[in-house]
Amino acid sequence: MLLSDAVTKSYQSLMDEYPITMDQLYEVSKESTGVYYTHIMQVLSMMGYTGTLCPKKGLHRLILAGEQANKAFYEKHPKFKK
Repeated sequence: MLLSDAVTKSYQSLMDEYPITMDQLYEVSKESTGVYYTHIMQVLSMMGYTGTLCPKKGLHRLILAGEQANKAFYEKHPKFKK
């Protein structure tokens, strides 16, 4: 059995035992993503990241892509539609 198969089986077993709705999943991911993003930005700030210059090549694009993905996720969720 591949590791990915074992992880998938474990996840499915967990979901069967503790079902979660899409809204609950959204709330959890929103909170954990926000905490993770804040921590990453604090670390980068200590490394000298200003939002325009980047300590590592390509990192600025990666951060921007993450921000865009979060924005798209929030815009598509029914709770945020106008």
